[in-house]
Amino acid sequence: MFYILDNNGQVLFADDQRQRLLDTIAFMPQYLAADIREGELEIGYDGRFYLSGDAPQKSSEEKAAEIRETRDRLLAETDRYMLSDYPITEEERELYRQYRQYLRDIPSAADFPELEVKTFSQWEMNGWTGA
Repeated sequence: MFYILDNNGQVLFADDQRQRLLDTIAFMPQYLAADIREGELEIGYDGRFYLSGDAPQKSSEEKAAEIRETRDRLLAETDRYMLSDYPITEEERELYRQYRQYLRDIPSAADFPELEVKTFSQWEMNGWTGA
């Protein structure tokens, strides 16, 4: 539980002790003791503190861009496994082919962009299904 002064949900000042917050705002006449609210805090994706439930959410476009960026990075990291002279077995190469297909299919997934992109290790632990 925190004592909070906020501006439209974005936290300006917060303290777990009401008196300490009152002592702080005593030097700032634009804030009144009556404006202090009790509540919980959460950190928004922008790194700022908000009253619980008031943090802005990323747009679908922002989420999609981040997912694609992660997917592209993971594809680039696994490029070397597709080289015929890279020292892995054909079975391992086939696993990487399947994983890379999973990565390429991400934008067409039903839950895109509300999904987590799995690393090869995470994907492999799920029985090579990408689920």
